Amino acid sequence: MLARVVFFAGLLGLFSMGLMVGYGWRDAVAGRLPQYATIPDALGLKTQQADLDPTRAFSRAIRAIDNGFYGKPDRERLTFAAVQGMLGALRDPYTVLMPPQEAERFDERNRGVFIGSGGIGAELSKDPLGARVRRVFKNSPAATAGVKTEDVILKVNGVNIAGEDIEEIVKLIRGEPGSEVSLTMFREKTKETKTFRVVRAIVHIQDVYSEVITGVAGLDSKKVGRLEVRSFSETIVEQFDEELSALQEAGISGLIIDLRGNPGGLLRAAVEMAARFLDDRLIVSIRDRNGRSDDFYSPSGFALDHSYPIVLLIDENTASAAEIFAGAMRDYNAATLVGAHTYGKAVVQDVVDMPGGAQVKITVARYYLPSGASIQRVEDQDGNYVSGGIAPDITVEYKDGDTVVFGNPEKDPQLRRAVEHIVSQIRT
Repeated sequence: MLARVVFFAGLLGLFSMGLMVGYGWRDAVAGRLPQYATIPDALGLKTQQADLDPTRAFSRAIRAIDNGFYGKPDRERLTFAAVQGMLGALRDPYTVLMPPQEAERFDERNRGVFIGSGGIGAELSKDPLGARVRRVFKNSPAATAGVKTEDVILKVNGVNIAGEDIEEIVKLIRGEPGSEVSLTMFREKTKETKTFRVVRAIVHIQDVYSEVITGVAGLDSKKVGRLEVRSFSETIVEQFDEELSALQEAGISGLIIDLRGNPGGLLRAAVEMAARFLDDRLIVSIRDRNGRSDDFYSPSGFALDHSYPIVLLIDENTASAAEIFAGAMRDYNAATLVGAHTYGKAVVQDVVDMPGGAQVKITVARYYLPSGASIQRVEDQDGNYVSGGIAPDITVEYKDGDTVVFGNPEKDPQLRRAVEHIVSQIRT
């Protein structure tokens, strides 16, 4: 019996040795070290759990590339691609990698201030001749130098910028605070070309713009204030208070808060802005994957004393924190919503810093309006809207062929309808 056990043990040993020699010989002929780790695969003994460990898999792939790839790999590009692939597998459109440049812009929007460099304080858009000035921030270097909305930048420091991407133009314009940049502008109204010398500074982004609307049919001598809120940054509430105060001093009889195209921003900013109209009220509830809930209430003592009607303008590009504000105002009947349904981004993200300046946004919770409703967007397999978002009280859709000029009651049907609704409330 003992002899038989020794015999089979010897056979097993010879088989194992032969297997290892065979695999070793194959790799030696191929000019590489023996890959004994592949033997379990050949025997059908693959250890699934170990192979599915992402850290080990990523490390093994990097080692293989470093040791054998015919070329010089870009490790940063490989790392970002690996993270993007991993996040993409979650199939959540809001869980994404932001490369360093995008992450910096994201931080700027949330903080409400340019980071790491000086600027001129203007919002630019693409133009065939270079870059068109869409907004000039209050008290900014651009405003001080005399730059006006709709001016077209033709040259930066004498360099023609026609055909350049906006990102590249912005890079040319930005620089050390206190340094000077030369901007050659074309002013369409006067048909003149002029060069401005602008001293760069740390710029606070203007996210709230105000105007007084008069002369619309039915308003008579009354005034309607319009506040355009572009995003919800750290500085939004201070700007909102300042602009609204100016409108109230002008003697407005109604207020329009324009949230169209507002992508959102900081939840805290939405809650604080809601406190201007809703005193110590539940604004939003957040629930994580384990069902734990956090309720956010508007701080007490900030509500304004006002008697005028309020309209919120919304559309499909009104999202996130802007929807939180709009939803709370609607649920407490503090405003009438006019326009089109909102986007329906009813989720909350955490931001995780990555090496090299990149950031990862990860969905960590869903939010619910004071009524308890979720406004989560639902799309079909082609990505088309099916349901979700906040429905307006008064729907105004644009028609094909409409020439819309936002902010002009004569050419902005949604704004015109908002003014009409305020007029009807004033008369009752």
